[in-house]
Amino acid sequence: MTEVIGVIGILLAVYALASGSGLFAERSGTINLSIEGGMTFGALGYVMTTHSLTNSNSETLQVWMVLIGLIVAIIFGIVATSLLSFTAINLRGNQIVIGTAINIMVPIISLITVVAITSGNFSVPMTKLQMTTGLDTPLLAWEIQLIVASVILVMMLGLFVLMRMTKFGLRLRAAGENPHALAATGVSVYLIKHLAMLISGILAGFAGGIVVSAYSKYSSYANTTLGMGFIAIAILILGQWRMQWIILGSLLFAIMYSIVDHYAVVIGEFKYLLSLIPYLFTLMVLPFISEFSKPPAADGIPYVNTGR
Repeated sequence: MTEVIGVIGILLAVYALASGSGLFAERSGTINLSIEGGMTFGALGYVMTTHSLTNSNSETLQVWMVLIGLIVAIIFGIVATSLLSFTAINLRGNQIVIGTAINIMVPIISLITVVAITSGNFSVPMTKLQMTTGLDTPLLAWEIQLIVASVILVMMLGLFVLMRMTKFGLRLRAAGENPHALAATGVSVYLIKHLAMLISGILAGFAGGIVVSAYSKYSSYANTTLGMGFIAIAILILGQWRMQWIILGSLLFAIMYSIVDHYAVVIGEFKYLLSLIPYLFTLMVLPFISEFSKPPAADGIPYVNTGR
């Protein structure tokens, strides 16, 4: 049971981060379908960093190595999201097409990189985190997962405060609702949108790094984050672009996925059918709430500075 609780905690953290990535982007008026691509690229950055720091397929990682790996994952997430940010905001390209293209392109880049690093193998063996912090009793995997989840939930609370209770958050939401009114106050709409996409990239890359560093099922990296970025988009819609509901939705999906993951070992070959439950649930629920969905008014509409 403790292991299941640990998995719920880490999946809650990953889904909340990934959905938060979409929230900041769409609240500023930019549809971010490339969350999966940002997570995958972030995961690649983490794996490359920890693989090079250990100089081998070692089973032990120092805490500082993990932290450096997560920082690199964030940087990689920013790089992936900046492709969408520049082409969608500055060049006013089709945001859905660009996001889809990034989701297709990033796994290919990751696959080529992994093959180059591992001399032909299609996955990099994951090093297992072993807490070497000087404690007499090393922390267990599920304890580490709960600590990581708690830290990330506190961070999400901070992001909620940033969006709802600060001047920047007000401007960010205005950019997604009525960017021309925001421009009339003398604020650069382009700057606000790019800053929102920067936060979106940070969260996506961080989520990808957390997946491969703390999710026990992820024993190897093979240019994917198990489609979690797409589930995050569904959670964003189910949560009606509200941080509090997004966290509750993330918890619901974390519980479903962890239960499925736990019982998949028992039922054997039918585990693949059981793993469809979270996705089938998404397909069943979304049509019923679609008519009640209220995304930001200017979401997906390219902003054009008229100079007036």
